[in-house]
Amino acid sequence: MFAGAARAPITAIIILFEMTQDYRIILPLMFATVISTVLSQWFEPESIYTFKLKRRGIDVRARKDANLMREISVKEAMTPISDFPTVSPTTSLSELARLFQETGHHGILVLTAKRELHGVVTLTDLERALTLGEATTVADICTTEVLTAFPDETLDDALRHFGALDVGRIPVVDQQNPRRVLGVLRRGDIVQAYSHARVDKSKAEHHIERLRMESRIGATLVQVDVRPGDAAAGKRLRELGLPSNCVIASIHRGGRVVVPRGDVQLLAGDRLTVLADADTVDRLSEVLRTGATAQEGSSEKRGDPSEDTIEVLEQLMVKEVMDTNTVALQESDALATAADIFARTRHHGLVVVNDAGELIGILTIQDLERAQAGAAETPRSVGAVCTRDLLVTTPEESIGAALRRMSTRNVGRLPVVDPQNPRRLLGVLRRTDLVRAYDMALTRRAVLHHRAQQARLAASAGDLNVEQITIQPGAICDGQCLKEVAWPRDAVIASVRRGGQMLIPHGDTRLQAGDVIVAVAEATARQAVRDLCTQPK
Repeated sequence: MFAGAARAPITAIIILFEMTQDYRIILPLMFATVISTVLSQWFEPESIYTFKLKRRGIDVRARKDANLMREISVKEAMTPISDFPTVSPTTSLSELARLFQETGHHGILVLTAKRELHGVVTLTDLERALTLGEATTVADICTTEVLTAFPDETLDDALRHFGALDVGRIPVVDQQNPRRVLGVLRRGDIVQAYSHARVDKSKAEHHIERLRMESRIGATLVQVDVRPGDAAAGKRLRELGLPSNCVIASIHRGGRVVVPRGDVQLLAGDRLTVLADADTVDRLSEVLRTGATAQEGSSEKRGDPSEDTIEVLEQLMVKEVMDTNTVALQESDALATAADIFARTRHHGLVVVNDAGELIGILTIQDLERAQAGAAETPRSVGAVCTRDLLVTTPEESIGAALRRMSTRNVGRLPVVDPQNPRRLLGVLRRTDLVRAYDMALTRRAVLHHRAQQARLAASAGDLNVEQITIQPGAICDGQCLKEVAWPRDAVIASVRRGGQMLIPHGDTRLQAGDVIVAVAEATARQAVRDLCTQPK
């Protein structure tokens, strides 16, 4: 019973053995105490000693917060010497008093004519000198034995200097030349730097938690603004045809948060926090802007890619869309460094390389979460927790094949490696690259289809010529309707392509610079059509 209540099985074994002095009870005693400890731990994680501490808000198992003072250098916190008042040893006490009154400082550095450190003079030194009435210049009252700090020291080291002499400021000097002053470190500088570091750390932790949540639920947390003139402004949430696979988590209005309910009316300037995938966010934005009802049937549920999608992506190779500007972690990097890089790059997974730059694994948000949840006092490195069983692709592989490989394990990225040397990292292929590849493949398919149509048109035209001409700025037909242009009698305008859109030519179709027209004409009329599209008016 004692072993289970106190979580002290060894103590219980020793006490009972000392009381009985019987070796025969050792094995059953060990078995009984271990079973008691395990069951007690299962029913109640706290012991009789830690339970009361837990109720008072003291968690003895909580990890210690990292000492931020050890992560901030003196150089980051100090005030540059150019922004701090200084005096020379020959400065009069009256001038020094005026400077103290104007700046509000309690201590000023004393520099020589060569801008080298001579000492420090404080308001207390001035008051003492004025009381005694013996000194006339700063050199008579300043302190020349000054404790200094170096720029590469941490604030934790600098605080020890402050505590040793109970001073309010420390000159920061060059390590190679201790007489050359680079700046001043004051108590206020330390407080300000610590506050900024706490804010930055809080933002990074918040972003990491957000990435963890997105990774667990397979969706993205985004913010969408309701702008003036949007169709959603003035409407209630229930009146909007919102996509079913998105959740509006909150509405930020001014300085307060509104709980989203069906009867909540949206106003211009509201910021919606939405949990959804990328495709749904686009549809939601369209609903808010135009008031159109979301078409749920147009988006398939996530899962294995369809055969149509694979067929389209087979037209492109990995090297055409992969990201070559790869952000990589070093095998020896600490987990804190990895967390900072995740927060800065907003990636959900990063490749890990060794000192030689060779690929060894991938670290994901899930890996980082598991490592931080079970981290011991000594921080582990990225190489100890990253995933080394990798799926990879090569530059010459088709996007369709890479997509199948990603779907087998539901991974969000594939390292792209040299087929001759699988350890040599060339880039990374992500899901966002697949979306871009799909758009490129569709555009390429449309261009090929257009060319095939041209070829069929040319074949059916017999002796006629089919020519594709781009209208130049300022050309004769630029800005004119088709019916206003004096086209040759032996020429017909078959189509007009404007950007990514194909226009059916009518008499009132107004031509613009950059339009690509397809003209079917006899040989004698080809040059006339070309002149109308390229020659200036």
